[in-house]
Amino acid sequence: KKKPPLINFDKKELEHAKKICEIFKIKENDKIICAAARTSKYKKENFISPGNGDILTYLSAFEFLIKNNYKVILMGDPYDNLPEDLDQNIIKYSNSEYKNDMLDFYFVSRCDFLIQTVSGIGEIAAMMKKPRLIVNFWMLENLITFEEYCVPLIMPKKLMSLKTKKMVHYLDQPKLDFTVIGMSKKVNEKGYEIIDNTPEEILAAVKEMTELRSSGYSYSTNKNQKFWSEFNKIFSNKDDIFFSNKKIKHYICSDRINKIKIPRIFYNENISLFE
Repeated sequence: KKKPPLINFDKKELEHAKKICEIFKIKENDKIICAAARTSKYKKENFISPGNGDILTYLSAFEFLIKNNYKVILMGDPYDNLPEDLDQNIIKYSNSEYKNDMLDFYFVSRCDFLIQTVSGIGEIAAMMKKPRLIVNFWMLENLITFEEYCVPLIMPKKLMSLKTKKMVHYLDQPKLDFTVIGMSKKVNEKGYEIIDNTPEEILAAVKEMTELRSSGYSYSTNKNQKFWSEFNKIFSNKDDIFFSNKKIKHYICSDRINKIKIPRIFYNENISLFE
C-alpha cells in the first residue's frame, strides 16, 4: 500500500514552486527524476570521502531517461564539473540561485524516483515516500540503519586489496572496520582502494528502476539473492559486534534486510563477490 508523504505544501509555497517551474520550463505533466551525488562541498570538506560520487557517471543514465520522456532535476550541492552543452532536459537546479529547502522538498515530491549517493537528500525522499536508487553505497553494514520502504535497489562500491589486486568479498568487508572511516586516503593507507560504480553499471540500475516503476514498485522479498541471508546472519548473531574496537550489543533483529536488493545485472556480473 502506498504511504502518503509526511509533508504537504501550502498555497503560497505551491504558487512559488509554479513560478520556478516556469523558469526551468518544467510543465505540470512532465515526468521527473531527481538525481544527486555527494561531493566534498558537503560540509566544505577538504578531503575525499568514501561516500562521494561523480555526477558525470550518471550522464548515460540521464540520456536513457530523456529518451524515455523524462526531465532530470539535479539536486544537492552545486556541481563544478558539468559540461557546458548539457541537455536542456537536465535541469541544473542544484547550481541555481533559486535553490532552497522548500523547493528541495517540492521537486522530490514530484519525481518518480531519486538517484542518489548516501546524503541528506535521501531523507527528504524518505519523508516524501519516494523510491530511491542508491548508487556508490559505501559499506553495506550501514544498511542496518535504513528503513527498507522506498529503497528497492542499492548498488555498493567495490573494495580492492592493493596487495593482491583482488576485490574483497562483500561479506568480508564488515570485518575490516571501515564503516567509520571518513576519508578515502585512510582506506588507501590500510592497503585498499575504493572502486566507484561505472556509468554502465549506473545505467543498468536506472533501467531496472524504470522497470520497477512500470510494475508499481513491487517490494518483493530479496530471497532470490543468496547474499542477503548470509549478510543478515552477521548482524543477527547473538554475540557482541565490534566496530572501531568498541563493543556494540546485539540489537539488530534477524532478517533485518529482507526487501532491499542489489541491481540484477550488477549482482550477476559480480556474483563471486556476493556468494
